[in-house]
Amino acid sequence: MGRSHVSRIGAHRPHLRLTRTLLVAAVFVVAAVAGRQAGGRDPGVRFEIAFAGAVHPEPITGRVYVAISRDDNGSPIQHVGPTGVPLFASNIEGLRAGEPAVIDGRAFGHPVASLNDLPEGDYFVQAFVNIYTRFARADGHTVWLHMDQWEGQDWRRSPGNLFSSVTTVHVDPKAGTVVRLVCDQVIPQVPVPPDTEYVKHLKFESRILSKWWGQPIYLGATVLLPKGYDGHPEAKYPVNYAQNHFSLRAPGGFGSGGEFDRLWLADDTPRFIYVTFQQPTPYYDDSYAVNSENNGPYGDAIMQELIREVDERFRVIQGALGAEALRWVDRRMGGARAADLPSRVLRRRLGELPRFDRLPLSPGRQRLR
Repeated sequence: MGRSHVSRIGAHRPHLRLTRTLLVAAVFVVAAVAGRQAGGRDPGVRFEIAFAGAVHPEPITGRVYVAISRDDNGSPIQHVGPTGVPLFASNIEGLRAGEPAVIDGRAFGHPVASLNDLPEGDYFVQAFVNIYTRFARADGHTVWLHMDQWEGQDWRRSPGNLFSSVTTVHVDPKAGTVVRLVCDQVIPQVPVPPDTEYVKHLKFESRILSKWWGQPIYLGATVLLPKGYDGHPEAKYPVNYAQNHFSLRAPGGFGSGGEFDRLWLADDTPRFIYVTFQQPTPYYDDSYAVNSENNGPYGDAIMQELIREVDERFRVIQGALGAEALRWVDRRMGGARAADLPSRVLRRRLGELPRFDRLPLSPGRQRLR
C-alpha cells in the first residue's frame, strides 16, 4: 500500500514540475516583452492645447483638434476633410483656461491614423476648440453637442469657437516632439445679408423645438418677393417652399446678377413668392423637415410655426386657392428646383405658368383681381 501510495504521488510530480516551469517561463516572457516595449517604444508626437481666458473665461466641454499640413496655404483647419490634411482630435470636459488638453499618438486621426505615423519633417500646424452645449432634452436624454450659431453646423466657421495661429514645427516621432499651442482667437458672428426690396430674412425662436431640446432653438427663412409686390398691396401670391441644406443666400441665387435675376424681374414672369428654410439642428445643418426621435419635432415646428410666420408676414394665398397655385408651379416646373435648372429650361417652364390672377379655381371660388 505504501509503495502504491508513493507511486501515485511520484506519478504526479513530473506534471507539477512541468507546470511550474511553464509558469516561470511565461512570467519571464511577459516581463521581457514589457521591457522591450517600454525601452524600445519611440517617444512619439504630443500636442498640448490650451485656450486663453481672455477669449473664453468659462470652462469648456467639447472637442479639441490639431490640423497638420505640409503646405503653407492658409489655415490648415479649413483644409480638413475626407481627402484633406491630417486631423487629430480629443474630447474635453470642463477644461479650464490655461489647462492643456493632450493629443498624442493614441488620439484618432484621419487620413493618418496616428500622430506617430507622420513622416519626419516640417509642418504647418493649427489648434482648434469646438465648444459644446448641454441639452437636457424632453425625452429624458441629456447630450452635449455643438449649438449651431447660424452658420449651418460647420464647426470650422462657427461663431464662438476658438483657434490658434498657424505655427511651423519640426515633427520627428522617433526622437519625440512636444508642441504647445494656445487658442487665443475667436470666430466672429456670421454676417446675415441685409434685406432688400425683393429679399427678406426671418429668424425667430421656436417654442416647440426649444421646449424639446431644453435650449433656445431658432428657425428662419429667406423670402424672395415677386416684382411689383410693394406696388400692389392688395394682391396675394402663391408661395413655393424649397427644402434644402442650410444657406442664407436668396432663393434661386437671386442678387448675383445672373440669368435668374433677369428672369425673376422680367415682365412676363409669373408672380409668386419663393421661400427657402433655415432649420439647423444640434446634429446637422438641416432637419429634413421631419419629426424624428433624435432631432425632435422639426416637422411640427416648420408646419405650425415657420410657415405660419411666413403666412402672417407676407401676402400669401392660403387655403384651396394657394394649394391650387402651388400645384400649378410644381407641375409646370416638373418637380425640379428652380436653382438647379439651366436658365433656358427655367425660362421655358416659367413661361408656361399662368399669371397668378389667371389660375384655374375650384367651383365656388372667386378669382383674385
